Amino acid sequence: MDGPFATAFRNWSKVPAVFVLDLQTGSETLLALGWQPVIVNGGETVVVADSEGHYRAVAVASGKAAAVPVSGTACPRLTASPSADVFLAWCRPTSDDPVAFTERNSPLIGARRMMTLKLVRLNHAEGQTVVSAIDPRAAVSFGVAR
Repeated sequence: MDGPFATAFRNWSKVPAVFVLDLQTGSETLLALGWQPVIVNGGETVVVADSEGHYRAVAVASGKAAAVPVSGTACPRLTASPSADVFLAWCRPTSDDPVAFTERNSPLIGARRMMTLKLVRLNHAEGQTVVSAIDPRAAVSFGVAR
């Protein structure tokens, strides 16, 4: 583990890892340490995250990895990639987003601030809001719906 990526994993008893599954043979190959994989470039690249908000793009064919420059921590989780440098991401609301809080909450924790889904371009601080108020407990995916 080089650089700041995945350094916190050194203290974990079990380390998260992303594997590639060959559908024809059923064999699995370790691609990278990390979690929350996002497929990019039609499957040529997979972006993985560590527990500290760092991202790394890993080429599936070669296993070569490079840091992914996501600006700041306003968007802590990438969800999908409709193009090579654009990601759908969970983001904290900005001043332009309406203030909304969760409903049906635990009496111990109470209401939580809703998140937003934004399209963000790498190395750019701003993004385009797609969904302005989404419960952080919700599941979000990207793809063809049937």
